[in-house]
Amino acid sequence: MPREKEQGALPSGNLKQKVVFSLAAILSVVFFVSGYIVYLLHVQIARDEVRDQFSQTVEQMMHTIDQRVQGSYKLSNQIIWNERLVSLLTQADRSYYEVQAIQTMLDQVMVSESQLMSINLFNNGGVQFRPANSFLSKPLNESAYLELQERLAPSDGELIWYRTSLADLLTAGSADSEVIVAARWMKNERLENYGVLAFVFHERYFMNELQSMMKNRDGNTYLLDGDGSLLYTDDKAFAGLPELREALAAEEDAYISGEAQSDLTGFRLIARNSYSTLKEKSRYILSVSLIGGVVGIGLSALLVMFAIQSLFKPMSGLVAAMRRVRQGQLETRVKIRTRDELAFLGDSFNHMLEHIDTLIKEVYEKQLREREAELKALQAQLNPHFLYNTLDMIYWRLYLQEDRDNAELIIALSDMLRYSLEPAGKATTVKDELIQINRYLKIQSCRFEDVLEVRQCVDEEVLACRIMPLLLQPIVENAFVHGFRHSAAERCLLTLRMYREQAEDGVDNRPRLVIEISDNGIGMPQERADRLLRSAFDSDRVHLGVHSVIRRIALAYGQPYGLEIDSIEREGTTMRLRLPFELAPQEGTEAEVHGI
Repeated sequence: MPREKEQGALPSGNLKQKVVFSLAAILSVVFFVSGYIVYLLHVQIARDEVRDQFSQTVEQMMHTIDQRVQGSYKLSNQIIWNERLVSLLTQADRSYYEVQAIQTMLDQVMVSESQLMSINLFNNGGVQFRPANSFLSKPLNESAYLELQERLAPSDGELIWYRTSLADLLTAGSADSEVIVAARWMKNERLENYGVLAFVFHERYFMNELQSMMKNRDGNTYLLDGDGSLLYTDDKAFAGLPELREALAAEEDAYISGEAQSDLTGFRLIARNSYSTLKEKSRYILSVSLIGGVVGIGLSALLVMFAIQSLFKPMSGLVAAMRRVRQGQLETRVKIRTRDELAFLGDSFNHMLEHIDTLIKEVYEKQLREREAELKALQAQLNPHFLYNTLDMIYWRLYLQEDRDNAELIIALSDMLRYSLEPAGKATTVKDELIQINRYLKIQSCRFEDVLEVRQCVDEEVLACRIMPLLLQPIVENAFVHGFRHSAAERCLLTLRMYREQAEDGVDNRPRLVIEISDNGIGMPQERADRLLRSAFDSDRVHLGVHSVIRRIALAYGQPYGLEIDSIEREGTTMRLRLPFELAPQEGTEAEVHGI
Protein backbone atom coordinates (compact mmCIF):
# COMPACT_ATOMS: atom_id res chain seq x y z
CA MET A 1 0.00 0.00 0.00
CA PRO A 2 1.51 3.40 -0.97
CA ARG A 3 2.43 5.78 1.81
CA GLU A 4 0.39 8.87 2.69
CA LYS A 5 1.98 12.25 2.09
CA GLU A 6 3.21 14.16 5.15
CA GLN A 7 0.58 16.92 4.61
CA GLY A 8 -2.22 14.34 4.58
CA ALA A 9 -3.20 14.90 0.92
CA LEU A 10 -4.41 11.81 -0.92
CA PRO A 11 -3.35 10.82 -4.43
CA SER A 12 -6.23 11.46 -6.82
CA GLY A 13 -6.04 8.01 -8.32
CA ASN A 14 -5.85 5.99 -5.03
CA LEU A 15 -9.38 4.62 -4.60
CA LYS A 16 -8.48 2.45 -1.59
CA GLN A 17 -7.40 5.43 0.53
CA LYS A 18 -10.47 7.44 -0.48
CA VAL A 19 -12.81 4.65 0.62
CA VAL A 20 -10.99 4.20 3.92
CA PHE A 21 -11.06 7.88 4.95
CA SER A 22 -14.60 8.54 3.68
CA LEU A 23 -16.02 5.61 5.66
CA ALA A 24 -14.02 6.59 8.74
CA ALA A 25 -15.41 10.16 8.62
CA ILE A 26 -19.01 8.92 8.34
CA LEU A 27 -18.59 6.52 11.24
CA SER A 28 -16.98 9.19 13.42
CA VAL A 29 -19.98 11.51 12.96
CA VAL A 30 -22.35 8.65 13.84
CA PHE A 31 -20.36 7.83 16.98
CA PHE A 32 -20.29 11.44 18.24
CA VAL A 33 -23.99 12.10 17.60
CA SER A 34 -25.17 8.78 19.06
CA GLY A 35 -22.93 9.24 22.12
CA TYR A 36 -24.35 12.67 22.90
CA ILE A 37 -27.94 11.43 22.48
CA VAL A 38 -27.21 8.52 24.82
CA TYR A 39 -25.83 10.98 27.36
CA LEU A 40 -28.98 13.13 27.31
CA LEU A 41 -31.28 10.10 27.56
CA HIS A 42 -29.25 8.64 30.39
CA VAL A 43 -29.43 11.81 32.47
CA GLN A 44 -33.18 12.01 31.95
CA ILE A 45 -34.02 8.35 32.62
CA ALA A 46 -31.41 7.50 35.26
CA ARG A 47 -32.64 10.23 37.60
CA ASP A 48 -36.02 8.50 38.07
CA GLU A 49 -34.49 5.02 38.20
CA VAL A 50 -31.93 6.02 40.81
CA ARG A 51 -34.66 7.57 42.95
CA ASP A 52 -36.70 4.33 42.84
CA GLN A 53 -33.65 2.18 43.53
CA PHE A 54 -32.63 4.39 46.43
CA SER A 55 -36.11 4.12 47.95
CA GLN A 56 -35.94 0.32 47.65
CA THR A 57 -32.50 0.37 49.27
CA VAL A 58 -33.87 2.35 52.21
CA GLU A 59 -36.74 -0.17 52.58
CA GLN A 60 -34.28 -3.07 52.56
CA MET A 61 -32.07 -1.33 55.11
CA MET A 62 -35.10 -0.78 57.35
CA HIS A 63 -35.73 -4.53 57.16
CA THR A 64 -32.08 -5.17 58.12
CA ILE A 65 -32.42 -2.85 61.11
CA ASP A 66 -35.59 -4.75 62.13
CA GLN A 67 -33.59 -7.98 62.10
CA ARG A 68 -30.94 -6.35 64.29
CA VAL A 69 -33.61 -5.19 66.73
CA GLN A 70 -35.06 -8.72 66.77
CA GLY A 71 -31.59 -9.94 67.73
CA SER A 72 -31.72 -7.57 70.72
CA TYR A 73 -35.11 -9.08 71.68
CA LYS A 74 -33.54 -12.54 71.61
CA LEU A 75 -30.71 -11.35 73.87
CA SER A 76 -33.20 -9.86 76.31
CA ASN A 77 -35.30 -13.06 76.28
CA GLN A 78 -32.22 -15.08 77.25
CA ILE A 79 -32.03 -13.00 80.40
CA ILE A 80 -35.72 -12.53 81.23
CA TRP A 81 -36.64 -16.21 80.88
CA ASN A 82 -33.59 -17.49 82.73
CA GLU A 83 -35.15 -19.23 85.73
CA ARG A 84 -31.94 -19.13 87.73
CA LEU A 85 -31.58 -15.39 87.15
CA VAL A 86 -35.24 -14.74 88.03
CA SER A 87 -34.77 -16.63 91.29
CA LEU A 88 -31.66 -14.66 92.25
CA LEU A 89 -33.20 -11.27 91.40
CA THR A 90 -36.45 -11.82 93.27
CA GLN A 91 -35.01 -13.19 96.50
CA ALA A 92 -34.48 -10.79 99.40
CA ASP A 93 -30.79 -11.39 100.10
CA ARG A 94 -27.98 -12.73 97.91
CA SER A 95 -24.60 -14.09 98.85
CA TYR A 96 -21.36 -13.04 97.21
CA TYR A 97 -21.33 -16.19 95.10
CA GLU A 98 -24.91 -15.62 93.94
CA VAL A 99 -23.99 -12.09 92.80
CA GLN A 100 -21.05 -13.60 90.96
CA ALA A 101 -23.42 -16.08 89.29
CA ILE A 102 -25.57 -13.17 88.02
CA GLN A 103 -22.45 -11.43 86.68
CA THR A 104 -21.31 -14.62 84.94
CA MET A 105 -24.68 -15.05 83.17
CA LEU A 106 -24.58 -11.43 82.03
CA ASP A 107 -20.97 -11.84 80.82
CA GLN A 108 -22.07 -14.76 78.64
CA VAL A 109 -24.73 -12.59 76.98
CA MET A 110 -22.22 -9.74 76.52
CA VAL A 111 -19.96 -11.98 74.42
CA SER A 112 -22.66 -12.48 71.74
CA GLU A 113 -22.90 -8.76 70.82
CA SER A 114 -19.73 -6.79 70.08
CA GLN A 115 -21.40 -3.37 70.30
CA LEU A 116 -22.98 -4.08 73.70
CA MET A 117 -21.21 -1.93 76.31
CA SER A 118 -23.13 -3.04 79.39
CA ILE A 119 -26.20 -4.88 80.71
CA ASN A 120 -27.84 -3.37 83.78
CA LEU A 121 -30.53 -5.18 85.79
CA PHE A 122 -32.67 -3.58 88.50
CA ASN A 123 -35.00 -5.57 90.73
CA ASN A 124 -38.15 -4.05 92.16
CA GLY A 125 -36.14 -2.82 95.12
CA GLY A 126 -33.87 -0.75 92.87
CA VAL A 127 -30.83 -2.98 93.48
CA GLN A 128 -28.59 -2.87 90.39
CA PHE A 129 -26.60 -5.73 88.84
CA ARG A 130 -24.24 -5.61 85.87
CA PRO A 131 -21.63 -7.91 84.25
CA ALA A 132 -18.14 -8.12 85.63
CA ASN A 133 -16.68 -7.45 82.16
CA SER A 134 -18.80 -4.40 81.38
CA PHE A 135 -17.21 -1.67 79.26
CA LEU A 136 -18.75 0.90 81.58
CA SER A 137 -16.57 1.56 84.60
CA LYS A 138 -19.48 2.66 86.80
CA PRO A 139 -23.09 1.60 87.40
CA LEU A 140 -26.02 3.67 86.17
CA ASN A 141 -26.90 6.57 88.44
CA GLU A 142 -30.23 7.09 90.16
CA SER A 143 -31.46 9.69 87.66
CA ALA A 144 -30.82 7.26 84.84
CA TYR A 145 -32.85 4.60 86.68
CA LEU A 146 -35.73 7.04 87.22
CA GLU A 147 -35.65 7.97 83.53
CA LEU A 148 -35.82 4.28 82.61
CA GLN A 149 -38.91 3.80 84.75
CA GLU A 150 -40.51 6.92 83.29
CA ARG A 151 -39.92 5.79 79.71
CA LEU A 152 -41.06 2.24 80.45
CA ALA A 153 -44.23 3.31 82.24
CA PRO A 154 -46.51 3.27 79.14
CA SER A 155 -44.90 0.09 77.71
CA ASP A 156 -45.96 -3.50 78.25
CA GLY A 157 -42.80 -5.58 78.00
CA GLU A 158 -41.49 -4.40 74.61
CA LEU A 159 -38.09 -2.79 74.14
CA ILE A 160 -38.02 1.00 74.21
CA TRP A 161 -35.06 2.77 72.58
CA TYR A 162 -33.55 6.19 73.13
CA ARG A 163 -30.29 8.02 72.61
CA THR A 164 -28.42 9.61 75.51
CA SER A 165 -24.89 10.34 76.74
CA LEU A 166 -22.68 8.54 79.23
CA ALA A 167 -22.58 11.69 81.32
CA ASP A 168 -26.35 11.34 81.87
CA LEU A 169 -26.13 7.63 82.66
CA LEU A 170 -23.15 7.51 84.97
CA THR A 171 -21.90 9.56 87.87
CA ALA A 172 -20.12 12.88 87.50
CA GLY A 173 -16.80 12.91 85.67
CA SER A 174 -17.80 10.33 83.04
CA ALA A 175 -16.98 10.72 79.36
CA ASP A 176 -19.59 12.71 77.40
CA SER A 177 -19.95 10.25 74.49
CA GLU A 178 -23.23 9.24 72.85
CA VAL A 179 -24.78 5.81 73.49
CA ILE A 180 -28.04 4.02 72.65
CA VAL A 181 -30.16 2.51 75.42
CA ALA A 182 -32.70 -0.29 74.92
CA ALA A 183 -34.80 -1.20 77.98
CA ARG A 184 -37.84 -3.31 78.88
CA TRP A 185 -39.78 -4.56 81.87
CA MET A 186 -38.74 -7.97 83.18
CA LYS A 187 -41.89 -10.05 83.57
CA ASN A 188 -42.36 -13.56 84.87
CA GLU A 189 -44.75 -16.22 83.59
CA ARG A 190 -47.65 -14.51 85.43
CA LEU A 191 -46.77 -11.25 83.61
CA GLU A 192 -45.70 -9.66 86.88
CA ASN A 193 -42.87 -7.13 86.79
CA TYR A 194 -39.86 -8.26 88.75
CA GLY A 195 -37.34 -5.73 87.48
CA VAL A 196 -35.93 -3.62 84.67
CA LEU A 197 -33.48 -4.73 81.96
CA ALA A 198 -31.35 -2.07 80.22
CA PHE A 199 -28.91 -2.62 77.35
CA VAL A 200 -26.33 0.14 76.75
CA PHE A 201 -25.10 -0.06 73.13
CA HIS A 202 -22.30 1.84 71.51
CA GLU A 203 -23.32 4.56 69.06
CA ARG A 204 -22.00 2.28 66.32
CA TYR A 205 -24.77 -0.29 66.97
CA PHE A 206 -26.67 0.72 63.80
CA MET A 207 -23.70 2.36 62.09
CA ASN A 208 -22.25 -0.57 60.11
CA GLU A 209 -25.49 -1.40 58.29
CA LEU A 210 -26.26 2.25 57.51
CA GLN A 211 -22.74 2.98 56.32
CA SER A 212 -22.82 -0.07 54.03
CA MET A 213 -26.03 1.32 52.48
CA MET A 214 -24.33 4.68 51.85
CA LYS A 215 -21.09 3.17 50.55
CA ASN A 216 -19.95 5.03 47.42
CA ARG A 217 -22.78 7.51 48.00
CA ASP A 218 -22.57 11.15 49.00
CA GLY A 219 -25.30 11.69 51.60
CA ASN A 220 -26.53 11.14 55.14
CA THR A 221 -28.80 8.79 57.10
CA TYR A 222 -31.13 9.51 60.03
CA LEU A 223 -32.63 6.77 62.21
CA LEU A 224 -35.53 7.88 64.46
CA ASP A 225 -37.46 5.99 67.10
CA GLY A 226 -41.26 5.73 67.23
CA ASP A 227 -41.55 9.13 68.93
CA GLY A 228 -39.42 10.84 66.29
CA SER A 229 -36.36 11.13 68.53
CA LEU A 230 -32.96 10.61 66.91
CA LEU A 231 -31.21 7.26 67.49
CA TYR A 232 -28.37 7.58 64.98
CA THR A 233 -27.12 9.89 62.25
CA ASP A 234 -23.84 10.50 60.46
CA ASP A 235 -24.79 14.16 59.90
CA LYS A 236 -22.83 16.17 62.45
CA ALA A 237 -24.85 19.29 61.59
CA PHE A 238 -28.20 17.71 62.47
CA ALA A 239 -30.29 20.18 64.45
CA GLY A 240 -33.65 18.42 64.63
CA LEU A 241 -36.38 16.73 62.64
CA PRO A 242 -38.17 19.94 61.53
CA GLU A 243 -34.92 21.42 60.21
CA LEU A 244 -34.22 18.16 58.38
CA ARG A 245 -37.64 18.25 56.68
CA GLU A 246 -37.01 21.81 55.54
CA ALA A 247 -33.55 20.91 54.20
CA LEU A 248 -34.90 17.94 52.22
CA ALA A 249 -37.62 20.07 50.63
CA ALA A 250 -35.20 22.90 49.77
CA GLU A 251 -32.55 20.57 48.29
CA GLU A 252 -34.92 18.38 46.24
CA ASP A 253 -33.00 19.10 43.03
CA ALA A 254 -29.62 18.39 44.60
CA TYR A 255 -30.48 15.28 46.66
CA ILE A 256 -32.46 12.06 46.32
CA SER A 257 -34.37 11.36 49.51
CA GLY A 258 -35.86 8.10 50.75
CA GLU A 259 -37.89 7.22 53.81
CA ALA A 260 -39.10 3.95 55.37
CA GLN A 261 -40.93 3.11 58.60
CA SER A 262 -40.90 -0.22 60.43
CA ASP A 263 -44.19 -1.87 61.34
CA LEU A 264 -42.34 -3.93 63.96
CA THR A 265 -40.56 -1.22 65.97
CA GLY A 266 -42.04 2.02 64.65
CA PHE A 267 -38.52 3.16 63.72
CA ARG A 268 -38.26 5.60 60.83
CA LEU A 269 -35.26 5.70 58.50
CA ILE A 270 -34.62 8.83 56.41
CA ALA A 271 -31.73 8.96 53.94
CA ARG A 272 -30.59 11.34 51.24
CA ASN A 273 -28.08 10.91 48.46
CA SER A 274 -26.48 13.61 46.34
CA TYR A 275 -27.08 13.70 42.59
CA SER A 276 -23.38 14.47 42.16
CA THR A 277 -22.55 10.78 41.77
CA LEU A 278 -25.15 10.39 39.03
CA LYS A 279 -23.83 13.48 37.25
CA GLU A 280 -20.27 12.18 37.45
CA LYS A 281 -21.35 8.88 35.92
CA SER A 282 -23.24 10.74 33.18
CA ARG A 283 -20.18 12.78 32.37
CA TYR A 284 -18.21 9.56 32.30
CA ILE A 285 -20.63 8.16 29.70
CA LEU A 286 -20.19 11.29 27.60
CA SER A 287 -16.42 10.95 27.84
CA VAL A 288 -16.62 7.30 26.86
CA SER A 289 -18.80 8.20 23.90
CA LEU A 290 -16.29 10.81 22.71
CA ILE A 291 -13.37 8.46 23.18
CA GLY A 292 -15.37 5.74 21.45
CA GLY A 293 -15.85 8.06 18.48
CA VAL A 294 -12.13 8.67 18.23
CA VAL A 295 -11.37 4.99 18.59
CA GLY A 296 -14.10 4.23 16.05
CA ILE A 297 -12.33 6.32 13.44
CA GLY A 298 -9.17 4.27 13.81
CA LEU A 299 -11.01 0.97 13.98
CA SER A 300 -13.11 1.74 10.93
CA ALA A 301 -10.01 2.60 8.95
CA LEU A 302 -8.28 -0.60 10.05
CA LEU A 303 -11.35 -2.77 9.40
CA VAL A 304 -11.76 -1.40 5.91
CA MET A 305 -8.08 -1.88 5.19
CA PHE A 306 -8.24 -5.49 6.40
CA ALA A 307 -11.44 -6.10 4.47
CA ILE A 308 -9.81 -5.23 1.16
CA GLN A 309 -6.74 -7.31 1.85
CA SER A 310 -8.30 -10.44 0.37
CA LEU A 311 -4.90 -11.59 -0.74
CA PHE A 312 -3.96 -12.47 2.84
CA LYS A 313 -7.14 -14.38 3.72
CA PRO A 314 -5.51 -17.79 3.11
CA MET A 315 -2.61 -16.75 5.34
CA SER A 316 -5.05 -15.80 8.12
CA GLY A 317 -6.67 -19.22 7.84
CA LEU A 318 -3.28 -20.93 8.05
CA VAL A 319 -2.29 -18.93 11.15
CA ALA A 320 -5.62 -19.75 12.83
CA ALA A 321 -5.09 -23.45 12.08
CA MET A 322 -1.60 -23.33 13.61
CA ARG A 323 -3.03 -21.78 16.79
CA ARG A 324 -5.57 -24.60 17.10
CA VAL A 325 -2.83 -27.18 16.61
CA ARG A 326 -0.79 -25.47 19.32
CA GLN A 327 -3.78 -25.95 21.65
CA GLY A 328 -3.77 -29.68 20.90
CA GLN A 329 -6.45 -29.87 18.16
CA LEU A 330 -4.49 -32.13 15.79
CA GLU A 331 -7.58 -32.89 13.70
CA THR A 332 -7.40 -29.34 12.27
CA ARG A 333 -7.07 -29.05 8.48
CA VAL A 334 -6.66 -26.05 6.15
CA LYS A 335 -9.07 -25.56 3.27
CA ILE A 336 -7.26 -24.91 -0.03
CA ARG A 337 -8.98 -22.17 -2.07
CA THR A 338 -6.13 -20.86 -4.25
CA ARG A 339 -3.42 -22.25 -6.52
CA ASP A 340 -0.47 -20.17 -5.44
CA GLU A 341 2.40 -20.47 -2.94
CA LEU A 342 -0.05 -20.18 -0.01
CA ALA A 343 -1.90 -23.21 -1.34
CA PHE A 344 1.37 -25.16 -1.31
CA LEU A 345 1.95 -24.13 2.33
CA GLY A 346 -1.57 -25.22 3.26
CA ASP A 347 -1.18 -28.60 1.56
CA SER A 348 2.18 -29.18 3.25
CA PHE A 349 0.64 -28.23 6.60
CA ASN A 350 -2.17 -30.78 6.15
CA HIS A 351 0.28 -33.51 5.14
CA MET A 352 2.49 -32.79 8.17
CA LEU A 353 -0.51 -33.06 10.56
CA GLU A 354 -1.58 -36.36 9.04
CA HIS A 355 1.94 -37.74 9.53
CA ILE A 356 2.09 -36.52 13.15
CA ASP A 357 -1.34 -38.01 13.88
CA THR A 358 -0.19 -41.38 12.55
CA LEU A 359 2.95 -41.34 14.69
CA ILE A 360 0.98 -40.41 17.83
CA LYS A 361 -1.49 -43.25 17.31
CA GLU A 362 1.34 -45.75 16.87
CA VAL A 363 3.10 -44.61 20.05
CA TYR A 364 -0.17 -44.52 22.03
CA GLU A 365 -1.17 -48.03 20.94
CA LYS A 366 2.29 -49.30 21.86
CA GLN A 367 2.02 -47.78 25.34
CA LEU A 368 -1.44 -49.31 25.81
CA ARG A 369 -0.15 -52.76 24.86
CA GLU A 370 2.79 -52.43 27.25
CA ARG A 371 0.54 -51.30 30.12
CA GLU A 372 -1.94 -54.10 29.44
CA ALA A 373 0.86 -56.63 29.56
CA GLU A 374 2.12 -55.14 32.82
CA LEU A 375 -1.35 -55.30 34.38
CA LYS A 376 -1.80 -58.90 33.33
CA ALA A 377 1.56 -59.75 34.89
CA LEU A 378 0.55 -58.09 38.16
CA GLN A 379 -2.81 -59.86 38.15
CA ALA A 380 -1.07 -63.17 37.64
CA GLN A 381 1.24 -62.44 40.58
CA LEU A 382 -1.62 -61.45 42.86
CA ASN A 383 -4.21 -63.97 41.77
CA PRO A 384 -6.37 -64.43 44.87
CA HIS A 385 -7.46 -67.90 43.79
CA PHE A 386 -3.87 -69.04 43.80
CA LEU A 387 -3.44 -67.68 47.34
CA TYR A 388 -6.71 -69.28 48.53
CA ASN A 389 -5.75 -72.68 47.12
CA THR A 390 -2.24 -72.49 48.55
CA LEU A 391 -3.46 -71.59 52.02
CA ASP A 392 -6.10 -74.33 51.82
CA MET A 393 -3.42 -76.88 50.89
CA ILE A 394 -1.23 -75.77 53.84
CA TYR A 395 -4.22 -76.02 56.17
CA TRP A 396 -5.00 -79.62 55.23
CA ARG A 397 -1.37 -80.66 55.51
CA LEU A 398 -1.18 -79.22 59.01
CA TYR A 399 -4.57 -80.72 59.85
CA LEU A 400 -3.51 -84.22 58.74
CA GLN A 401 -0.34 -83.81 60.78
CA GLU A 402 -2.61 -82.97 63.75
CA ASP A 403 -1.08 -79.52 64.09
CA ARG A 404 -4.50 -78.02 64.82
CA ASP A 405 -3.26 -74.69 66.28
CA ASN A 406 -1.25 -73.73 63.22
CA ALA A 407 -4.01 -75.00 60.95
CA GLU A 408 -6.46 -72.65 62.65
CA LEU A 409 -4.02 -69.78 62.08
CA ILE A 410 -3.91 -70.60 58.37
CA ILE A 411 -7.71 -70.60 58.20
CA ALA A 412 -7.83 -67.23 60.02
CA LEU A 413 -5.30 -65.79 57.58
CA SER A 414 -7.23 -67.15 54.59
CA ASP A 415 -10.50 -65.68 55.88
CA MET A 416 -8.78 -62.31 56.49
CA LEU A 417 -7.49 -62.32 52.92
CA ARG A 418 -10.90 -63.19 51.49
CA TYR A 419 -12.55 -60.42 53.57
CA SER A 420 -9.95 -57.80 52.56
CA LEU A 421 -10.44 -58.55 48.84
CA GLU A 422 -14.16 -57.75 48.95
CA PRO A 423 -15.20 -54.76 46.77
CA ALA A 424 -14.21 -51.44 48.42
CA GLY A 425 -17.70 -49.93 48.12
CA LYS A 426 -19.47 -52.89 49.73
CA ALA A 427 -20.93 -52.10 53.17
CA THR A 428 -20.70 -54.56 56.05
CA THR A 429 -21.90 -54.77 59.67
CA VAL A 430 -20.22 -54.38 63.04
CA LYS A 431 -20.72 -58.10 63.56
CA ASP A 432 -18.79 -59.05 60.40
CA GLU A 433 -16.10 -56.46 61.14
CA LEU A 434 -15.71 -57.86 64.67
CA ILE A 435 -15.29 -61.37 63.22
CA GLN A 436 -12.46 -60.03 61.06
CA ILE A 437 -10.82 -58.37 64.10
CA ASN A 438 -11.03 -61.61 66.09
CA ARG A 439 -9.26 -63.45 63.25
CA TYR A 440 -6.46 -60.92 63.42
CA LEU A 441 -6.32 -61.15 67.24
CA LYS A 442 -6.14 -64.95 67.01
CA ILE A 443 -2.97 -64.63 64.94
CA GLN A 444 -1.51 -62.01 67.31
CA SER A 445 -2.33 -64.15 70.36
CA CYS A 446 -0.02 -66.86 69.01
CA ARG A 447 2.70 -64.27 68.63
CA PHE A 448 2.31 -62.84 72.13
CA GLU A 449 1.32 -66.19 73.70
CA ASP A 450 0.21 -65.65 77.33
CA VAL A 451 1.28 -61.98 77.46
CA LEU A 452 -1.74 -60.73 75.48
CA GLU A 453 -5.16 -60.21 77.11
CA VAL A 454 -8.15 -59.05 75.03
CA ARG A 455 -11.36 -57.71 76.59
CA GLN A 456 -14.48 -57.04 74.54
CA CYS A 457 -17.54 -55.16 75.70
CA VAL A 458 -20.01 -54.97 72.79
CA ASP A 459 -23.65 -53.96 73.16
CA GLU A 460 -25.99 -56.39 71.41
CA GLU A 461 -27.84 -53.59 69.59
CA VAL A 462 -24.75 -52.38 67.70
CA LEU A 463 -23.92 -55.71 66.03
CA ALA A 464 -26.41 -55.05 63.21
CA CYS A 465 -25.13 -51.51 62.63
CA ARG A 466 -23.74 -50.75 59.16
CA ILE A 467 -20.03 -49.86 58.86
CA MET A 468 -17.39 -49.53 56.16
CA PRO A 469 -15.24 -52.67 55.80
CA LEU A 470 -11.68 -52.79 57.18
CA LEU A 471 -12.24 -49.66 59.29
CA LEU A 472 -11.20 -51.19 62.63
CA GLN A 473 -8.26 -53.41 61.66
CA PRO A 474 -5.80 -50.50 60.98
CA ILE A 475 -6.50 -49.13 64.48
CA VAL A 476 -6.16 -52.52 66.19
CA GLU A 477 -3.01 -53.19 64.17
CA ASN A 478 -1.66 -49.78 65.23
CA ALA A 479 -1.86 -50.93 68.86
CA PHE A 480 0.43 -53.90 68.14
CA VAL A 481 2.82 -52.05 65.80
CA HIS A 482 3.23 -48.93 67.94
CA GLY A 483 1.47 -49.37 71.30
CA PHE A 484 2.96 -52.70 72.42
CA ARG A 485 6.35 -52.02 70.82
CA HIS A 486 8.98 -51.76 73.58
CA SER A 487 6.15 -51.85 76.16
CA ALA A 488 7.37 -52.39 79.73
CA ALA A 489 4.03 -53.80 80.91
CA GLU A 490 4.07 -57.40 82.08
CA ARG A 491 0.79 -58.03 80.31
CA CYS A 492 -0.41 -56.41 77.05
CA LEU A 493 -4.07 -55.47 77.51
CA LEU A 494 -6.29 -54.58 74.53
CA THR A 495 -9.89 -53.45 75.21
CA LEU A 496 -12.67 -53.12 72.62
CA ARG A 497 -15.88 -51.27 73.56
CA MET A 498 -18.79 -50.72 71.18
CA TYR A 499 -21.96 -48.95 72.21
CA ARG A 500 -24.66 -46.56 71.09
CA GLU A 501 -24.46 -42.88 72.08
CA GLN A 502 -27.13 -40.19 71.88
CA ALA A 503 -25.51 -37.01 70.55
CA GLU A 504 -26.28 -33.75 72.34
CA ASP A 505 -23.88 -31.32 70.64
CA GLY A 506 -26.58 -29.49 68.65
CA VAL A 507 -24.92 -30.25 65.30
CA ASP A 508 -26.47 -33.64 64.54
CA ASN A 509 -28.71 -35.09 67.26
CA ARG A 510 -29.06 -38.51 65.65
CA PRO A 511 -27.66 -41.48 67.64
CA ARG A 512 -24.07 -42.47 66.98
CA LEU A 513 -22.05 -45.65 67.01
CA VAL A 514 -19.02 -45.30 69.30
CA ILE A 515 -16.11 -47.76 69.04
CA GLU A 516 -13.24 -47.48 71.54
CA ILE A 517 -9.97 -49.42 71.14
CA SER A 518 -7.66 -49.04 74.15
CA ASP A 519 -4.24 -50.45 74.95
CA ASN A 520 -1.84 -50.18 77.88
CA GLY A 521 1.16 -49.70 75.62
CA ILE A 522 3.84 -47.03 75.48
CA GLY A 523 1.34 -44.26 74.62
CA MET A 524 2.41 -40.88 73.31
CA PRO A 525 2.17 -37.21 74.29
CA GLN A 526 -1.26 -35.71 73.59
CA GLU A 527 0.39 -33.06 71.41
CA ARG A 528 1.69 -35.80 69.12
CA ALA A 529 -1.76 -37.41 68.99
CA ASP A 530 -3.35 -34.10 67.98
CA ARG A 531 -0.66 -33.59 65.35
CA LEU A 532 -1.38 -37.08 63.99
CA LEU A 533 -5.06 -36.16 63.52
CA ARG A 534 -4.23 -32.83 61.85
CA SER A 535 -1.73 -34.38 59.44
CA ALA A 536 -4.18 -37.01 58.15
CA PHE A 537 -4.45 -35.29 54.76
CA ASP A 538 -0.72 -34.58 54.39
CA SER A 539 1.73 -36.66 52.44
CA ASP A 540 3.25 -38.17 55.63
CA ARG A 541 2.97 -41.95 55.34
CA VAL A 542 4.34 -42.93 58.78
CA HIS A 543 0.84 -43.73 60.10
CA LEU A 544 -0.73 -44.74 56.80
CA GLY A 545 -3.37 -47.00 58.40
CA VAL A 546 -4.71 -44.38 60.82
CA HIS A 547 -4.59 -41.72 58.11
CA SER A 548 -6.60 -43.98 55.81
CA VAL A 549 -9.31 -44.39 58.48
CA ILE A 550 -9.55 -40.62 59.00
CA ARG A 551 -9.78 -39.93 55.26
CA ARG A 552 -12.42 -42.58 54.64
CA ILE A 553 -14.65 -41.29 57.46
CA ALA A 554 -14.25 -37.70 56.26
CA LEU A 555 -15.20 -38.62 52.68
CA ALA A 556 -18.10 -40.90 53.61
CA TYR A 557 -19.71 -39.05 56.53
CA GLY A 558 -18.09 -35.65 57.16
CA GLN A 559 -18.62 -33.72 60.39
CA PRO A 560 -19.29 -34.37 63.24
CA TYR A 561 -18.06 -37.93 62.75
CA GLY A 562 -14.41 -38.95 62.92
CA LEU A 563 -11.57 -40.32 65.02
CA GLU A 564 -10.48 -39.08 68.46
CA ILE A 565 -7.20 -40.01 70.18
CA ASP A 566 -6.63 -39.86 73.95
CA SER A 567 -3.13 -40.89 74.95
CA ILE A 568 -0.89 -40.69 78.01
CA GLU A 569 2.79 -41.37 77.57
CA ARG A 570 3.91 -44.71 79.12
CA GLU A 571 0.31 -45.49 80.17
CA GLY A 572 -1.56 -46.24 76.96
CA THR A 573 -3.73 -44.95 74.14
CA THR A 574 -7.48 -44.90 73.44
CA MET A 575 -8.70 -44.42 69.88
CA ARG A 576 -12.40 -43.56 69.64
CA LEU A 577 -14.47 -43.75 66.45
CA ARG A 578 -17.78 -41.87 66.21
CA LEU A 579 -19.90 -43.09 63.28
CA PRO A 580 -23.55 -42.85 62.23
CA PHE A 581 -25.80 -45.40 63.93
CA GLU A 582 -27.50 -47.01 60.92
CA LEU A 583 -28.93 -50.50 61.15
CA ALA A 584 -28.35 -52.80 58.18
CA PRO A 585 -31.24 -54.68 56.53
CA GLN A 586 -32.26 -57.86 58.34
CA GLU A 587 -29.92 -60.34 56.70
CA GLY A 588 -28.25 -63.02 58.78
CA THR A 589 -24.48 -63.15 58.59
CA GLU A 590 -22.67 -66.34 57.63
CA ALA A 591 -20.61 -66.56 60.80
CA GLU A 592 -20.91 -65.90 64.49
CA VAL A 593 -18.74 -63.63 66.63
CA HIS A 594 -16.11 -65.58 68.56
CA GLY A 595 -13.81 -64.14 71.15
CA ILE A 596 -10.28 -65.33 71.83
